Amino acid sequence: KEIVERGHYIGNHSYSHSWLLPFETNSTVVEEINKAEQVIYQTTGIQPKLFRPTHGLRTPWMMSAIHKMGYKIITWDDMTTDI
Repeated sequence: KEIVERGHYIGNHSYSHSWLLPFETNSTVVEEINKAEQVIYQTTGIQPKLFRPTHGLRTPWMMSAIHKMGYKIITWDDMTTDI
């Protein structure tokens, strides 16, 4: 709530943050994103439209499923080693 109150964007990053998410079925991907979306909405009143793939891993079918959900996918160009 504090992040929203400070004017920052809220994005979806999946519910379980699984390394395997990009390799799951479309229905599992959608379920993961929807579950996180529900928690975000219940907490903040915001329905996010940004998605950042967990661990930066993505597959064409996962990207397609997320785009069909109306999300804009956000990635990065520098990976940290803070895992």
